[in-house]
Amino acid sequence: MLKKLFVKYKDIISYLFFGVCTTVVNIVAYWLCAHVAHLSTIVSTSIAWVLAVAFAYITNRLWVFHSKAKGKKAIFREICSFTACRLLTGFLDIAIMYIFVDRLHCPDLIIKIISNIIVIIVNYVASKLVIFNEKENSSIYKKSLVFAALCMIALSLAMLSDWGPWRHRDGFCDTNVYKYVGQTIREGGMPYRDVFDHKGPLLYVMQAAAGAVNEYRGEWILEVGAITISVFAIYCFARRLKCKPVQAFLATIAVLTPFYVFYTTNDGGHVGGCCCLYAMPLVTISLNIFLKYFQTGRIKNLMVWLCGVLCGAALMIRPNLAAVWVAFGIVILVKCIKEKKIRDLVRFIILFILGVLTVIIPLVIWLAVNGALADCIEQFIEYNLVYSGERGGIAAKVDVFFYLFAQPVLIFSVIYMIYRLLTTRTKLDVYFGIFFALNTLTAIMSGFPFPHYGIIAVYGIIYPCAMICTHLPEHTKKNGRWHYTKDDALVLVLFLIAIIGAIFPTWSMIIRKDLDTYLGRKEDYNKNSIATVAMANTIQNYTDEDDEIAVYNGNSIIPHVFLHSNRRSATRFIFFTQTIENFKGMGDEYFNTLEAKKPKIVVAGGKALFYSERMRDYLTNNGYRIVYPQKEVGKTLKENEYNFEYEYIYYRPADK
Repeated sequence: MLKKLFVKYKDIISYLFFGVCTTVVNIVAYWLCAHVAHLSTIVSTSIAWVLAVAFAYITNRLWVFHSKAKGKKAIFREICSFTACRLLTGFLDIAIMYIFVDRLHCPDLIIKIISNIIVIIVNYVASKLVIFNEKENSSIYKKSLVFAALCMIALSLAMLSDWGPWRHRDGFCDTNVYKYVGQTIREGGMPYRDVFDHKGPLLYVMQAAAGAVNEYRGEWILEVGAITISVFAIYCFARRLKCKPVQAFLATIAVLTPFYVFYTTNDGGHVGGCCCLYAMPLVTISLNIFLKYFQTGRIKNLMVWLCGVLCGAALMIRPNLAAVWVAFGIVILVKCIKEKKIRDLVRFIILFILGVLTVIIPLVIWLAVNGALADCIEQFIEYNLVYSGERGGIAAKVDVFFYLFAQPVLIFSVIYMIYRLLTTRTKLDVYFGIFFALNTLTAIMSGFPFPHYGIIAVYGIIYPCAMICTHLPEHTKKNGRWHYTKDDALVLVLFLIAIIGAIFPTWSMIIRKDLDTYLGRKEDYNKNSIATVAMANTIQNYTDEDDEIAVYNGNSIIPHVFLHSNRRSATRFIFFTQTIENFKGMGDEYFNTLEAKKPKIVVAGGKALFYSERMRDYLTNNGYRIVYPQKEVGKTLKENEYNFEYEYIYYRPADK
């Protein structure tokens, strides 16, 4: 009986036995490296992991799964697949421990045992069905290489963020506002009602969720997710356009090349957490859905509903991100009417609207129940219309167009898009040409030359970049040569120029910057700006934790002081521009709140104070004195004495 059971479960018994042996190898190797060779913990752990994986591979190959793979190529694929699987399950183990122990506070020992059981099962199934299955392994190996390459692209871009784990800087102004609103939600407050801002409610819900995971790095987790999904969606889009894997990979790199510039602020810092970035996966996934429909003429109900959900999410983040759904909605409307497919059109409209409402209705109910719906309409819709028209006029929009489209890859894509519309003019060219034009208009509609608005422009070049890459030469299996036609030669030459002139230099800078960040070569990567630290320390010295502070206009550093000083706002305005002050009596509300509360601290920008007699009178009449910057301490400056580059901190001595 025992013999039969042993024969039946021989592989499992062998797997468990050598699993115990692998654990022993790991522990002994770590002990020798750490306690005998006196290496660091990280180095010792890494060496122990490598030796344990090598031991596990050899024993699993020879005595557990009895692999039949022969030849250097087959064995190399096997090793890569085995190592990749162990890496993934290692991350799985870390994720389980982090979520259930660090975040949900479950008993660590019990969770560790459960996690190990899950990891063992996953490793066994992967080894049995894939890694030591020669036929499956060949296919998985190729897919794993693509998967790893795309993950590296995503990680390279995500590491540029100021919120990443290897940095600790001020972060982008807008992101600090979003973080503050997220904190307000977690503390029981509401956006719009308790904090003035003009982005969509879904953005704040995302920030609240991110902060619940990790107060400082939560935004970066959102960024990594958004960038990773977008990278894979762009690659899939290129594959749908008949690009080979290498061509699709190059298309993905080309599309994301301008991202390096657009992922920055005007002062050279990297954005992180902007709403244009969060919309990338929504747009890129939708592009895949639309492309599949145009290619096949068929689409499942679920996909139409999903498209509506993605559109609803974009509308609840920032409405001018919805160009993709507007453009292709018009195309499909005309197409269905022209082909007399009215029933399909009605089905599309109903399912799409249901998808949009799936996102919007819960948010509207949440806002209405908490008394913030009227404020949302006022700020998210009415104020946005005012803000968008603040720098109105064709001249401003033309300036933004040339500002954003100064990137070589965008210029090349525009030229190639026009070339296709003038020559081949296929239906797809026309459809995506309409999208390109409308998407460009939404990118420049504000009239403000902010770099991160260029992320919207990136969406429009996905199609031309993918089509360009279909012209790249292929390595044929028949004669082993690279094949291209004479018609492709000009496009190939131009694309090579783009690679040499823009794509290669830009990605070289990205990799160099990533390495600098990881290795800590640049001092400012790992600390906040001197001004932010000094301002936060000053505020903390003059206030208690329960004290509220106020801000008045100022430069982009102003919203940072709330987060770094751990103080809340005395008004619902954590930034206060001239546009807000002149909008529907907001100026009166702001100053009335200040008069009622008289906060100990008021932080104001020099430029704002220079132009605002009302704020200067308030500070003078209530006995405020400058406590920052150091050279101005104790003064009450006159109108013409304010430095536009300074942020001034005012304190009321009467409260001392």
